Amino acid sequence: SSSYRKIFFFKRNIIKSQNFRCQKLLGGNFQLTTSGGLKVISRDTTHSDYMVFNQVIVNKEYQFVLDFLNFHNLTNPIIVDCGANVGYTSLFFLKSLSNSIVFAVEPSLENAKVLMENLRINNFDKRAELLVNGIHSEGGMALDLQTGFRDSKDWAFRTQPVSNGTGLTSITIAEIQ
Repeated sequence: SSSYRKIFFFKRNIIKSQNFRCQKLLGGNFQLTTSGGLKVISRDTTHSDYMVFNQVIVNKEYQFVLDFLNFHNLTNPIIVDCGANVGYTSLFFLKSLSNSIVFAVEPSLENAKVLMENLRINNFDKRAELLVNGIHSEGGMALDLQTGFRDSKDWAFRTQPVSNGTGLTSITIAEIQ
């Protein structure tokens, strides 16, 4: 069946050498659970979620940041995840640093919904704040979400200031604190 093929795709292409469980959810999404108990929602392969999962969770591309924080004994950092996508980087830091606080900034409402669910199912929603905005040098500007960047998947959105926006606004790093 189609559902079996999609689970097989995840297991073959994403879950290479790790011990992950993959479960099909209603609506076509998947829940992946790591051996450490981290749960992530991943949408089907038309989205970039599986590629981000591979980078952040499987390949641990942010391990060097974690090593730096631990080396300097920075055990309760405030992390700003700009362009947070569906939250895998936020989850990585929240799971690895039990006293951390994360501000996840994501301009795509569709990505933000999955991000919020990822925070909720891991009980991280009390230590993280989701801001549906675009980062810019000036706050309060109307923004347009553009999809024609790189491979045009969910991880490749750009924001552009516009005179008449659709409700998306900019925020500065200073405004987050």
